[in-house]
Amino acid sequence: MSEEKGLNPAILDIAALRAAIASRCPSKTAEMIERLQERGIPDHQVREVVVTARTVASESWERASGMIDAVLAGEPLESCLSRASKSAGGCCGETDAGCCGDDASTRKTTCC
Repeated sequence: MSEEKGLNPAILDIAALRAAIASRCPSKTAEMIERLQERGIPDHQVREVVVTARTVASESWERASGMIDAVLAGEPLESCLSRASKSAGGCCGETDAGCCGDDASTRKTTCC
């Protein structure tokens, strides 16, 4: 019987690096960059992961920040969610389908 193998450790470290950047944790970000370098991941590939993670985190925060401001200004949450999902498809980009294959008509949030 063969043993089932998990994900490649470098893939897990890349996911952890992206999460550290998204959560804006500089110490964990530095730790994960060092770990990837120790695994032999080339610097240009680590930089590509960092740039992508920063872009996603920044765009998501900009959308969330606008929604937070609208709610604080008295706009009903459902109105904000509806508007956000119609403009640029929420944080999932422009799409008629919902996030991750769900039905857009039953989606309660704009993010996956």
